[in-house]
Amino acid sequence: MGGGETTSVDDVSYETIKGILCVTNKRILFVSSQEGFDKKVSDLVAVTPYANCIELQFSKDIYKVFVPDGNIVFQVLNGYQKLHAMDYSYRDISFGNLFFDPATGEVLICDNDNVAASGIDNSSVYGTPRFMAPEIVRGKAKPSRETDLFSLAVLLFYMFMLGHPLEGKLEADIKCMDIHAMNKLYLEILLQKN
Repeated sequence: MGGGETTSVDDVSYETIKGILCVTNKRILFVSSQEGFDKKVSDLVAVTPYANCIELQFSKDIYKVFVPDGNIVFQVLNGYQKLHAMDYSYRDISFGNLFFDPATGEVLICDNDNVAASGIDNSSVYGTPRFMAPEIVRGKAKPSRETDLFSLAVLLFYMFMLGHPLEGKLEADIKCMDIHAMNKLYLEILLQKN
């Protein structure tokens, strides 16, 4: 992020707790057999990235999530690249279909029943709202490796910025964000860009 150097957190003492970190657009959860936390994304005060961990601050609570194996983004990209290299498309890339273990750095891409040969329309899965490529939303294309790339770009933006790349003032003016409002908002944004 930003092209600068990153530093490692080395000179600290900490208790290692193995578990699963889940991040959605509303919550950040850490689940383990020993302990965990469930926080609202809106309560996140600061995020500090290090080479070997990320620090999440919620008011007075600070959590350092260490990933010894390193680069989560690399593993996510590598997983989808391998799938695309075999001429398959995932069709539903979103933060709801990824998990990673902060103790080992292992990434798990789940919900694979929607995977299909690229360009083949044999599934009712077209994607997750706000992650679907504009051409799918407008009914001009079927899911493919190319439309996966749009969804992947949105996912990566969420990972780095904790927000959607197309949201802003239009979203803030909506009083009830139901599926109809979300689709209307998404289409309005896309039509403004084209």
